[in-house]
Amino acid sequence: MSRKDRKRVNPIEESRKWSEKNIDPPGFNRSLFENKGRGVRTTGRRNAGDFFVSVYRKGYNNEGSVDASEEDGRLGRLVNHGSKKEINCKMKLIGEVLCLFGTRDIHEGEELLYDYGLKSYPWNSKTNHLPVRDHSVCPISLLHLLT
Repeated sequence: MSRKDRKRVNPIEESRKWSEKNIDPPGFNRSLFENKGRGVRTTGRRNAGDFFVSVYRKGYNNEGSVDASEEDGRLGRLVNHGSKKEINCKMKLIGEVLCLFGTRDIHEGEELLYDYGLKSYPWNSKTNHLPVRDHSVCPISLLHLLT
């Protein structure tokens, strides 16, 4: 059966299936990126609209925003911020799970990047005195913008 003949899997249903299993789908792995730290890259080609990875909502912090800063083994919390030209996925809230879906086709080995939604980050500051990437502050905790 050719690729054109195969029926496309519904990305929302795909995200629910993997979330129920409490694991990420195959095809992604943790990687270290120079000047960024940990991140996620593909191990194969992915299509626009596909479900990529997710992170469970762990509750809310004192500011009322989603707090997913606890390490839970899921890859979604490791996805780095990208500029408008770099982003290749978008975060959506599916039930109680934050899921990343492709905004364009991406190639094998490409880093997953999405827009965190805020303009000011410590690692983007010209007067930054923090390490390049401070993992004690998880950008996923800023996702109150989704709800």
